[in-house]
Amino acid sequence: MSTTSKGMAGRIAIFVTALAAAEPASAATDGCAAAIAAAWAKIGEVPAYRQTVVMAEPKMRMDMVVIGNTFYSTNAGKTDRIELKPGRRKAIVDRFAGATPTLACAQVGEETVDGRPTLVFDFTRAPVPGLETQPMRQKVWIGKADGLVRRLVGNRVTVDVAYEDVVAPR
Repeated sequence: MSTTSKGMAGRIAIFVTALAAAEPASAATDGCAAAIAAAWAKIGEVPAYRQTVVMAEPKMRMDMVVIGNTFYSTNAGKTDRIELKPGRRKAIVDRFAGATPTLACAQVGEETVDGRPTLVFDFTRAPVPGLETQPMRQKVWIGKADGLVRRLVGNRVTVDVAYEDVVAPR
């Protein structure tokens, strides 16, 4: 496992892009958008989580484990590690909170994700400046009991997030 490197910067950029893609921005004032923004903001506050990002174009899978201020990124069998300064993880999430406003939003049902009941929201957010030219329609699953994002699906990316039994990769 390597520690902070220039190669890691690319992986972190993909991670941050996934965060930006997932973040519906707190700029919208309706209850639906506010619920999604609040749920996503919690990822900056939980002690640990793991997420799997699957991109359709370019085809890629990346596994991330975050424990405190330590990020582990595994892609193509290689695991990198980066240490952030205290509070930086939350700052990264907060930075994208206002990046792309929600244009439309609705709760569309309830489903179970990994054995946990969730509320399902369908929303459209404005394009990320410099990355996209069209609004992006997405769906997010938020845990009913804990209010945490459990899954996000966009037109080119699926992000699954878990908060239980998180351990550092070996």
